[in-house]
Amino acid sequence: MSKQEALEYLVGLGSSQPKVVPIHESRELITKLVCNPDGTSTVYEFQRDPEDRNHEFSSLADLAAYLNSDYCQNDDGGIVFVETARIIAALEYRKRGIQQAILKMDLSPEYTALMGLFKGINQQALWKSLISDLDGCITGKNGDPEELLGIISAIQFSEQSGIECEIMPSGTGSASASRSIALAIPQRKGDEKKQTDIPVNWKYKGRIWSCFPAEAEIVLRLEISKKKDEPPVFIFHPKRLDQVSEEMRGKLVEELNDKLEIAGRFRVFQGTMKL
Repeated sequence: MSKQEALEYLVGLGSSQPKVVPIHESRELITKLVCNPDGTSTVYEFQRDPEDRNHEFSSLADLAAYLNSDYCQNDDGGIVFVETARIIAALEYRKRGIQQAILKMDLSPEYTALMGLFKGINQQALWKSLISDLDGCITGKNGDPEELLGIISAIQFSEQSGIECEIMPSGTGSASASRSIALAIPQRKGDEKKQTDIPVNWKYKGRIWSCFPAEAEIVLRLEISKKKDEPPVFIFHPKRLDQVSEEMRGKLVEELNDKLEIAGRFRVFQGTMKL
């Protein structure tokens, strides 16, 4: 209980107790007059708790520039927490009140599109992703960013073939069969089938967060799934995704430390700030 709360509690006990009369309130202080039953009075000043301030930024560079500015000069310094979905700088960590600078770690458009591939996507949706958000982000063994788009664009389903197509390992040996998948599609005339071999192994290279330009590399393994009376679905399984995300978060911490110009003013940690 603060001094002000204790005083008001005592005043409220009965009519024989002192009476409190508000005099003045400012941004920093509250001034009150206490009138005692014996006719004497006393003026008390109470320091107001600092107003909470949350400053939001759109890029890592802007956040670092603000932390380096004169606005953030203080004797005790501050702490920066790199959380799962945001970076939050506690500007005066040891003092009363909340003074924060926040940078939301929104997922980049290309990584958001990649997450759609994790869940599974049909040919048309995959083609649209490869020519828009994922343009240049998915490469094969030879590092060609156009390879997967070329393969997907060349697959032609007739009205019925998308339901009747066959999916099988490609190649004659076990090693080669594990490196690609054969998609056999019936043609309109006769029983002829057109086979397309699609490599299994791919790699994503692109940002994870919009605010951080460094590119992550994620190994992907393709699976083509098909349910009865439905067209095939392309599923890209990521390899060691949690490890890659943790490594990129560590690089973000290093980058922010490098951008902070005044040694000792802020310390950067991976963690969560709890009030």
